[in-house]
Amino acid sequence: MSLVIFSLFSKNNFFCVFRQPQKIAISLKLIFLHLPLNNRAFFEHLLCRYKVWISGGEYCLLSCIQSIMIRSFYPLANIYSCFTLTLKDRVSFRQLVLGIFYFSLTIKQWRCDMSKCSKGLGRLVLALILAMTLCLLSGVSADAKEYVLKLGHDQTVNHPYDLGCKKFAENVEARTNGAIKIKIYPSAQLGDSAEQVEGLHMGTLDLSLAAFSHASAFIRELTMFGAPFMFVNDQHFANVFDGDVGKILDQACQKRYEVRLLSTFTSGYRYLFNRKRHVFHEKDLVGLKVRVMGGEADALTWKVFGAIPAPMPYSEVYSALQAGVIDGAENEPVSVLANKFYETCPHFAQTKHLVLPMGLFMSTKTLEKLPEKFQQIFFEEGQKAAVWEREFITKKNKVALDHMISKYGVMVTLVDEAAFIEKGKPIQEMVAKKFSLENLLEGIRAATP
Repeated sequence: MSLVIFSLFSKNNFFCVFRQPQKIAISLKLIFLHLPLNNRAFFEHLLCRYKVWISGGEYCLLSCIQSIMIRSFYPLANIYSCFTLTLKDRVSFRQLVLGIFYFSLTIKQWRCDMSKCSKGLGRLVLALILAMTLCLLSGVSADAKEYVLKLGHDQTVNHPYDLGCKKFAENVEARTNGAIKIKIYPSAQLGDSAEQVEGLHMGTLDLSLAAFSHASAFIRELTMFGAPFMFVNDQHFANVFDGDVGKILDQACQKRYEVRLLSTFTSGYRYLFNRKRHVFHEKDLVGLKVRVMGGEADALTWKVFGAIPAPMPYSEVYSALQAGVIDGAENEPVSVLANKFYETCPHFAQTKHLVLPMGLFMSTKTLEKLPEKFQQIFFEEGQKAAVWEREFITKKNKVALDHMISKYGVMVTLVDEAAFIEKGKPIQEMVAKKFSLENLLEGIRAATP
């Protein structure tokens, strides 16, 4: 018997919503037919209070128990109320205990009232009450239970990453008919990206949108994507992560760190920005201390280019630029605008050295706790959100760069792209060899359109 958890109890009524009231009515009728004749009148008094109707696909069973039954059933109604609160809101265990305690105090009165009919009927009614209570406990766990999941990322509210996450959350909630709700925590409220990925592994966080470079400390396959100039265009990026390579990476995440890669968002092309000087050639980078992400390939890239790599959490970049601890950093234009890095760094260089994959990661522990019918929805909606975000951020990056030039006076220089590519491309082979990722690199290159 499957029951929807919704009940309202008062001293004069007892109201429940059932998904299968017809089965209850049939069961009560069978019980009635098997009662001794001298007990039928008593039980009929109870049955006549039941009215069953169907409206808009919703089954409702209304039972009003009055007169002599009020005193007997009211303590049990308290217990039902406590059960429903405990199961639905998970905050009413105290009420449950109080209800049981109240029932224990009045059980003597219950027996007294039941003495007005035969012992068999008293036991039967009590058995019915207990059976329905067990149905309350068992009938809601799979279908009616609500899940509230946490999703963290390190960008600002209404950043394309944040909007992509919101679209994902809304679609998951719609596909599960409200059974799964996802609450989003932007701006590193749940810790920096690396800390969030650790939370996924431990099961203390459900979902995170995190850069591959931050997750590469735990999943070595992701290190490959910190190497520069990996993708020839946007279609190449999509072919890699929406194809066989994406599946391989998901398997690696699951095997190495107990997380799942639902889909991959993009940063778009990233630029260098600094507070000291224009950059046209590699030699202009010499001596510049540039903040890098945690991946080994990121640090190696800027070292090869002639700069001084300085690994640092994203949440510390703005204050470090203000204090002069670092000279510059690199990011996509929409993030530079959102975080106001232009205030201390007016010099931009269109290096386009990296398109950063942003993984929508999910804790395996969380995924496996969900009903099986919901699990595939996360992958499907994650993929749809990623496709939307990729197109959206490409447009927003251009708008953001134009806005910073016109309103905030940032100066953008064109670099010697061929010279940067010549120095940067070999880093791909270096990373692949060091981490035994030659086959992965081959798969990435094979996906070139």
